[in-house]
Amino acid sequence: MATDHKDHHSTTPSTPLIPRRLIFGNPNLIQPKVSFDGKYIAFVSPRNEILNIYVAEIPTEDFGEDYGKEIIKRATPITEDKKRGIRNFYWSFGNQIIFAKDKDGDEDFKLHSVDVKTLEEKVLTPFDQTLSYPVKFSTRFPDEAIIAINKPEPTAHSLYRVHLRTGELRLIEENKLHFSEYYVDDDFEVVFGVKQTDEAGSSIHKKIGNSGGEQDWKLLITFEIDDVMSSSIVSIAQGVFYLKDSRGREFNAIYKVKFDDELNQVLIAEPPSTSKAEISEVLLDPLTHEPIAFQINHLRKDWFPINPEISVDLEFLRGHGSSGYRKSDISIISQSLDNQIWTMVFENDIEPAKYYFYDRRNRKLRFLFSDREELKEHRLSPMWPVIIKARDGLELVSYLTVPVDKLSNENDYRPINPLPLILNVHGGPWWRDSFMLKLDHQFFANRGYAVLSVNYRGSTGLGKTFLKSGNAQWSRKMHDDLIDAVNWTISERIAIKDKIAIYGGSYGGYATLVGLTFTNDVFACGIDIVGPSNLGKTIPPYWKPMFNEFCTRIGGNPDTEEGQKFLTSCSPLTRADNIIRPLLIAQGIIQNRIDNENISSSILLPLKSDQIVEKLVSKSIPIGYILYTDEGHGFARPANSLSFYAIVERFLERYLGGRSEKFGDAFEDAKFEVLNGKEILGLD
Repeated sequence: MATDHKDHHSTTPSTPLIPRRLIFGNPNLIQPKVSFDGKYIAFVSPRNEILNIYVAEIPTEDFGEDYGKEIIKRATPITEDKKRGIRNFYWSFGNQIIFAKDKDGDEDFKLHSVDVKTLEEKVLTPFDQTLSYPVKFSTRFPDEAIIAINKPEPTAHSLYRVHLRTGELRLIEENKLHFSEYYVDDDFEVVFGVKQTDEAGSSIHKKIGNSGGEQDWKLLITFEIDDVMSSSIVSIAQGVFYLKDSRGREFNAIYKVKFDDELNQVLIAEPPSTSKAEISEVLLDPLTHEPIAFQINHLRKDWFPINPEISVDLEFLRGHGSSGYRKSDISIISQSLDNQIWTMVFENDIEPAKYYFYDRRNRKLRFLFSDREELKEHRLSPMWPVIIKARDGLELVSYLTVPVDKLSNENDYRPINPLPLILNVHGGPWWRDSFMLKLDHQFFANRGYAVLSVNYRGSTGLGKTFLKSGNAQWSRKMHDDLIDAVNWTISERIAIKDKIAIYGGSYGGYATLVGLTFTNDVFACGIDIVGPSNLGKTIPPYWKPMFNEFCTRIGGNPDTEEGQKFLTSCSPLTRADNIIRPLLIAQGIIQNRIDNENISSSILLPLKSDQIVEKLVSKSIPIGYILYTDEGHGFARPANSLSFYAIVERFLERYLGGRSEKFGDAFEDAKFEVLNGKEILGLD
């Protein structure tokens, strides 16, 4: 049984503890999406404490400030998931809801559909050991969709046409050439396929025949590896397609390309000349598929119009996106087919996300709901976007959160006195951190820690040079960036030098292990969530079309002796003897991304990890090792997240000196085993 003790407060005065359940429990409501005909709105909300999908008819009356409450009142649950919850879904043009579910984190996502009138649910892809996802919905076939399934070949996704009401399924494009993506038009005709080149770039091919061979495809465009992550087809319209393309540029731009003259690209939009980031999102006209606006995300997100009519909307929305002194960033979630109704979210760093219904025709914004209403009752800590210079001069876009009650003043990120720090490393690594209400930042700040997230080299969205500088730099310059950021916090009197923890999931978990093995005197402790310790064949079969790029980005091909030697040199497993600081590891038992060959040498998985744990224990190094028995690559069930962060805050309290909430009912309905370290985690 877990032992408990009185809450510890390292400094006074301090803000009240925010209950874990408000941060890591279920959100109240999220993902409001309007149906294409503008008659319905659907959203995700707990049903018997599990996230499910609800649908309501959109009121024609004006309920004023009670508009959102009226929608919630009218909403009916249309799914009844009882275990892991549903977080995202799609509308079809025939008013079916399509969503994906896996089992216990196995990442074998099966597609389901529900008719909003009859509530009849169909499992569209009832196949074991497959992953499926939607590719195309069309106004011309409202009750059908094109979906991708890695079947019949597990290493490649082929295209199927499915009837969303009956579940009738037929193969329309077998992926014999291992395309990584397909693009389909409104007639459900396959138009383009994208595949990797031998040099780890990508190539766009146009379909010109139907015999099933290479002669049926015409090569149109080739991207080198430097352009792959910033270049892609945006949409297919009548006789043309739109392309994000970074060839010959540092940042991508949007081009219009005719089918019959693919070499003649017409520039229609590009980032401002002062921009330091690329185009991240493109807003399309739902009917014509023409780009009408784009988003740039450097320190903060901002939208830029392509269609002049959208300028008025963007200015109107910016004017309503402020709360006190904090301006909110805007994201558009869904659009009706006539583009007159949008659902959207306003996000900043100190408030729960606020969702709105936007009537473009009447320029009217109606509040729907916040995602975590009870957090409004608590004082949250501000986040500062900061630029940190790496040792080679590279600019690292980073986000710093300092406990609100420890700030010298509200306009300065420096605390009154240096604080213990959590270095929060994002996963991917081909991803990026952004400005928003980051829940783990708020959790750690409320417990008394400063928190820093760093977009280290190799993070996406910040230009080709920045991305390329991360190639073959796992445990090398990518890690140097993290160390440089840590040193910056010390020099700025933000962090206490000997009270810094490194924490993260997936690649962030790997970075944690690198931190404790390659730079073992920098961090006071580490928290690794589902991070790989041995860089070998750690990808599922359906990632095969991306294998060349994957190897180039990391720096070695595990199928070659030279490549395996390089990957071994970057693997924390090979330096496990260097660990001298406390470590907490959390893993899900179902790990599709780590094959059986790798399990035998991973310190992150059960059965074969005993000798590593024993080695650390024999050196009297505290190591906590938790295995979640119904999770995979991350935690989907709130009960598991709540239990894990209860353990995390107790671990950090022990080694960094912050404060923690009592365990209470934190372990109720959680499914985990503590394989080592009960005593250091307060669980003995």
